[in-house]
Amino acid sequence: DPDKYQFGKTKIFFRAGQVAYLEKLRADKLRAACIRIQKTIRCWLARKKYLRMKHAATTIQRYVRGYQAR
Repeated sequence: DPDKYQFGKTKIFFRAGQVAYLEKLRADKLRAACIRIQKTIRCWLARKKYLRMKHAATTIQRYVRGYQAR
């Protein structure tokens, strides 16, 4: 809306409350980006842990089945 801001020659002038609204939008975007980064890292760490446990379980099963076959 043109009634919420006005362009000067070198500056932009905002009406009361508009800077706070823009800062809120900025903070929300930043929070969403942080959450996405945390989600990706936590997923990667959990998958890494799961694959390590899966490999350990199959190794134990391999040795036990080899022992039982003899």
